[in-house]
Amino acid sequence: MSTLSPDQHDRYLEVLNAANNLFGGDFDAALHWMSRPLTAFGGKAPAAMVATRVETDAVIELIRRLETGLLLSKAGQHPGACGSPTLSMHTTSKLPRFSIRQHRLGRPK
Repeated sequence: MSTLSPDQHDRYLEVLNAANNLFGGDFDAALHWMSRPLTAFGGKAPAAMVATRVETDAVIELIRRLETGLLLSKAGQHPGACGSPTLSMHTTSKLPRFSIRQHRLGRPK
């Protein structure tokens, strides 16, 4: 078990709070999401993205995009069942680039 520095602990709580808000206060869902590796972060789980401020800001930015309905997916890839997001990161040269698409699947008109 690893021990977090005080700064990392504060960043972890910041990400957890944002994830909890994303999932409408469902703490268990937020913890589950934080523990799952995401392609968007090179296979790292959001909970592991607290080593630096830059990593933490990347997670917070992703959460903000999800809250506004912007979903990240591979070009041409259908999001998961019922419109759930499929998150991925595209790389060109050495810099990551996110492909942003807004999906309205599974929502009644």
